[in-house]
Amino acid sequence: MSLKDLGKRLEWEGKAALRGTLLRLLPKPRRPDAPPDPAKVRRILAVRHDARLGNLLLLTPSLSLLKKAFPAARVDVLLADRYGDALASNPDVDRVLTARSLPGLRFGGYDLAFDFSPHHAFSLSSATWTALSGAPRRIGFDRGDAAKFLGDLVPVPAAQAHETENLAALVRHAAPALKAATPNTSWHFAGGERRKARAPGVRGGSTGPRSRCSSARGPRSASIPPGSSTWGRAW
Repeated sequence: MSLKDLGKRLEWEGKAALRGTLLRLLPKPRRPDAPPDPAKVRRILAVRHDARLGNLLLLTPSLSLLKKAFPAARVDVLLADRYGDALASNPDVDRVLTARSLPGLRFGGYDLAFDFSPHHAFSLSSATWTALSGAPRRIGFDRGDAAKFLGDLVPVPAAQAHETENLAALVRHAAPALKAATPNTSWHFAGGERRKARAPGVRGGSTGPRSRCSSARGPRSASIPPGSSTWGRAW
């Protein structure tokens, strides 16, 4: 066995051991038989472990839908430490948490927790963070080992769709009566940032069906290149 193969084997065995330990320690998911009652939902946790800036932008339509579906609930967002303040000015977010909050996450009293990792690949980190919330209803896509961490499993979309629509499917699973269309992606500057940039917001995209380009014109404007290697993640 080559040194490279040995390294891969040790990595695989280490991940398997970690996964087994987590499954023994984390609360077992429960399979619900009905959607949650919006009137009884008071606290919601949205988890996005892979919190690159573009991924956070693609998450904003789902955050808006959460507020529409559960208007009486607080919505907290749990992100990686990087860009932890990126959603701080979003009106659909009540509080932004980072990995530093994990030790006390179970005491947050969450009724719902959403694993907003992409549908195409299971994320052990994101599923673990969602389970650590202790929420009785934990929602995410049904792939990989998701069933061992999450109780509300949403089928992986069979047809090609934009990522904003895929993520919104998780919210619609928890709120099937929701009739609102999936909103556009949106970005909200803090007051100081707005004054510096002279731009009311950044909305990107020229190829995504749920994206819209809107920027200030003139010598003081802000722009972000909406690059993506796939159509479904363009904004």
